[in-house]
Amino acid sequence: MKIIEKQKNENKLLKRTDLFLIIGHEGKPTPTQDEVIKAIAEKYKAPENKIEIIYIFSEKGKAQSKVKAKIWKEKIIERKEKEKKQEKPVEAPKDEAPKEEKPVEEPKKEEKVEEKPKEEPKKSEKNETQADKKE
Repeated sequence: MKIIEKQKNENKLLKRTDLFLIIGHEGKPTPTQDEVIKAIAEKYKAPENKIEIIYIFSEKGKAQSKVKAKIWKEKIIERKEKEKKQEKPVEAPKDEAPKEEKPVEEPKKEEKVEEKPKEEPKKSEKNETQADKKE
């Protein structure tokens, strides 16, 4: 793995060194954080527990990666180990029977009944009713 230093800044206030590097990795995939930390520790003679990797980006079409890293003078970086997830099937408790959920009924909307206006009898019917009355 070939390391080319692009920029190096000493940050005295925060007591660290900021590094911008290009790492060449011919014929290999993008290096892991652990591989980059070991390479930086060898080149800059720093303990591995004080090196923090911010990012590793591979360049498209090239066997190079851009790396931003920090070497702390006092702070010790604690790395979390990746835990292997063991998938266990989830079982329902045997003592209890599975509960059935009742569907929630939505409140019924009140239906508005439109009242139809009373129909007036037609003129012909009016005349008949009046004629019937006279007889």
